[in-house]
Amino acid sequence: MRALLTAVLLLVAVGCASPVPPTPSIAPPLTPSLASLATQSQPPIATMPSIPTPTLTPGPIAGVHIGGLATVVADRLRQIADPSRPNDNAWHSPCGMGCTTLSPLRNGDLVYLADASTFDGSQYWKVAVGDNLGCCSPFGWVSASGDGSATMAAATPDCPSADEPLSVAQLVAIVPLERLACFGSRYLKVNGLMTCAQWIVDAPAFVNAPWDTRPDQPYSCTLDGNDNFILDGDIFKPWVDGTGVAREATLTGHFDDPRSRDCRWGQGDYANFVPDEGGPSETAILTCRLDYVVTDVSTS
Repeated sequence: MRALLTAVLLLVAVGCASPVPPTPSIAPPLTPSLASLATQSQPPIATMPSIPTPTLTPGPIAGVHIGGLATVVADRLRQIADPSRPNDNAWHSPCGMGCTTLSPLRNGDLVYLADASTFDGSQYWKVAVGDNLGCCSPFGWVSASGDGSATMAAATPDCPSADEPLSVAQLVAIVPLERLACFGSRYLKVNGLMTCAQWIVDAPAFVNAPWDTRPDQPYSCTLDGNDNFILDGDIFKPWVDGTGVAREATLTGHFDDPRSRDCRWGQGDYANFVPDEGGPSETAILTCRLDYVVTDVSTS
């Protein structure tokens, strides 16, 4: 488990309503398939998956596919809760601590395409927007076309090369959704001056991640003092000594951990923000997929 509010990667946006379930997806599930990474020299852990080349989903937007990124090219792109009921008013979660609402998207917004569906001959995309995925609000759906024109265009991030160790500055130069698109589950080495601590965190909701068993008292580290790339996980416990000593470190890890499929929202410390039936699993899973899961720490 991990503390949601300790990292920009895992910002919490909270709501408390549940939408009408969308029409069953016509596209393949988000969960990656297992594949060998034997060509890479890595620490002895279970075989991790690589992201397969996505299958293009038929539709009016060239190059756009599930698991990819897109840029909104419409001036005002309406989000809806259910593509089978496109004329209903957009579902909105009540505003509270960093609420999430299905607000219209703007020209230039970057979105991650989580799913696709067709209703009455029209194609819709399920989208995740920005870094703030939200606890108790589902992803919204948008129409693939409006007034005869495509509403989105395929987006290709400017990915740094992963052939050599990366710096934190290189990683934070691209947003979390771009990191997922750039690297998938490929192993990456990251160098920097590591400082670790354990602290008590108050948060309205947590993501229960298997690599972090203390969500309210996480073992956390930063590299080069950059608070935009906070690393959580039980692997950092040996370096939490209360002195705050900085050490040169090389970390080995990856995004898109296959265990993300088991991530779910957990109730926070001081308020019952997560509904009794639980928050949407899709937002918890994608939140975990955006996490850089460290598998090896080498210090000097």
